[in-house]
Amino acid sequence: MNKKSINPQHLILALVLGVIGFIVNCYPIPIFANVQLVMGNTFTVVSAVILGPWYALLTAVFSATGLMVTWGSPHVYLLFCIEAVFIGFIRRKGVYPYTAVPFTGYLSECH
Repeated sequence: MNKKSINPQHLILALVLGVIGFIVNCYPIPIFANVQLVMGNTFTVVSAVILGPWYALLTAVFSATGLMVTWGSPHVYLLFCIEAVFIGFIRRKGVYPYTAVPFTGYLSECH
């Protein structure tokens, strides 16, 4: 059997990016009215491009937890986890993420 195992280096990198995303997402930047700039999901995109969809999902869970703490709304888990997996799979297909990110960014901002 050719069974894929978990790469410990990739796991550590995904966790580190997730923790950094958590910290950054705990402090969203207010722009105007009730609109906030969320920068922590940048680390999820980096994880998706470098490590693939499943490690990016782990990073997204940690990053979204920072927003859950700040906003108190569980929809962030659904949106940002779908974004991470989508970008990870699209990168595996050979599509560059900058063509996929605007679409997922639009979806994640519809809250």
